[in-house]
Amino acid sequence: MTNETKDLLMRYLSRIAEHYKISNTPAISFKKRNDLLEKVRSASEEAYNVVNNLFDAFLVEDRILNDVEKKEKKAEHWNEEFLKAEKSKVSAEMKFVEFCKTEKIPVGGVVVELYPEDKL
Repeated sequence: MTNETKDLLMRYLSRIAEHYKISNTPAISFKKRNDLLEKVRSASEEAYNVVNNLFDAFLVEDRILNDVEKKEKKAEHWNEEFLKAEKSKVSAEMKFVEFCKTEKIPVGGVVVELYPEDKL
C-alpha cells in the first residue's frame, strides 16, 4: 500500500476520532492504528465498523494487487479476486461517506451536508 493511501486512511480515522473527542489522534501511525480503532469502538460501535471495514477493504485489495505470482500464473482467478476486492473497497468508501454525512463529520476538508431530497 502506498504511503499516500495509508496517510489518507489515517486522516479518515483521525477525523472519526476527533469527532468522538478522542485525544492524541495525530500521533498514531498506520501500524499502531488498532489502538485508536479500539478507542473509536468504545465511543461508537457503528463508527468503528464503518472505518474498520474501510481499512480492511483497502488492505485486501492491496494484498491482491501485490500477489504477482497468482497474477502471472492464474490471471483469470486473480482478476476475479481483484474485481471483487475493488467492488468491496468502493462499497466501503460509499458507506464511510454516507456515515460521515449522517454524523456531519468533515471529509476532504468540508462537512458533507444532507441535501433536502436526502431527508425524504
